Amino acid sequence: MTQIIVAKTRGGLALAADSKGYAFDEQGKMQEMSINPLIPLGQKAALIAGGDADAVQAGQNLSQFIKQEGLSLIPEIYAAALPFLNTEYEKIMRRKCNCLPVDPIQHIYFILAGISDSPESRFQLHLIWARKKLPQLDGDEITSAFSVPRQMGFEYTLGQLVADGATLEFILSTIEQEMHRLNKLDSSLASPPFRFATISEDGFKQLQD
Repeated sequence: MTQIIVAKTRGGLALAADSKGYAFDEQGKMQEMSINPLIPLGQKAALIAGGDADAVQAGQNLSQFIKQEGLSLIPEIYAAALPFLNTEYEKIMRRKCNCLPVDPIQHIYFILAGISDSPESRFQLHLIWARKKLPQLDGDEITSAFSVPRQMGFEYTLGQLVADGATLEFILSTIEQEMHRLNKLDSSLASPPFRFATISEDGFKQLQD
């Protein structure tokens, strides 16, 4: 599964993902492949698509839709993205299964990140995933740090750093170190190339590893 780590600070959002995805062949065999899961959504938002490689195509389709609709702030993007990605998810499931409803074997998840017009919640993160055992995606807001697959100890560390007032740059650097640590520990946990980005008052900025 694609390793994703995100965090929200006072100064903005830190985003990170590796390049590991998977797809199923006609015999139903799972094959690992390299993907680019980090997808800009204009100048103020981004999407990270994880799991099944089809999630990346769904994310790219969403990017085109957001551009056509002229959406820029995360509340309106999230409101549009949830039904749009559900439609994309249903197409994926119909293509891979003979009938619905099904208990999905495809693990698809997205993290939406961006800027809002609310001073109380300027930067927002949303997880979109198949929470229920149905071919349907649900959304949850991420309040601090989050990772998929879950790295609970590291999430706690990030949460403490954020609570102590760590800068966005320091949080991203800490996440970068963790990605490289996971890769050295076991390449199946995190596979390069890694994708890093921030969203701050200056907008979306993708960084080189």
